Amino acid sequence: MVSLFVLPYAVLIAVFWYLSNGFEKRMHDPKYVWSKTAPVFLLGLLTLFCSRLKKRDRILSGVALLFGAVGDYLIGSSHDGIVPGAVVFGIGHILYLATFVHNMKRVWKPLLFSALLWGLFINYVCFFHKLDTHFRPITVLSIYSIILTTCFVSSGSIWFFSDKNEDNRPALIRFIGYMLFFASDSTLILTHEAYKVAYAEVIILTTYFSSQYLILLGTSLARDTKVRFE
Repeated sequence: MVSLFVLPYAVLIAVFWYLSNGFEKRMHDPKYVWSKTAPVFLLGLLTLFCSRLKKRDRILSGVALLFGAVGDYLIGSSHDGIVPGAVVFGIGHILYLATFVHNMKRVWKPLLFSALLWGLFINYVCFFHKLDTHFRPITVLSIYSIILTTCFVSSGSIWFFSDKNEDNRPALIRFIGYMLFFASDSTLILTHEAYKVAYAEVIILTTYFSSQYLILLGTSLARDTKVRFE
């Protein structure tokens, strides 16, 4: 069922692309803000009311997506929206994490160390010099970074240590989703702190919209795989 959601989701992304002239950032423009918010908001509603996920996963995933839509609105409407946006996105990631973390058998250490090193690099380059003057916002963003890294490493560990006799494609799809989310947020933070990244908005939004769908799809396929093997 979730695979059918891709069509209306893609249509709203295409509408946003058209209205924003190719994902051109236009803060304070209501048309830009609402068209950016609409795709993930719709995906959240479809998940809550139309998906065949078991009740717990349906509620957790659907509400996580709705939190994501709120984050889209906050970040899209103001340059300073990244901090409250990080709060609601962090809550969404915790809800997502609750749908799959129980499947993790052990931690994939090379992935953990790589993610931590990258996180330290981003924090050093973007935030360390502002710690004295912007302590609270940087603390919020750092906590968000830890939450996202936990989801990223957990999803990768589940895939890497999955049993050979199991279909690990759902875990791989979810992991790819979190890789894209990691890339999207890294690019967002770099550009927010005035570092130039070529085609930044295209990278941020294409990876972000793809990640939200792939994480949901991985959850849905994991359910279907479990039912098939039982």
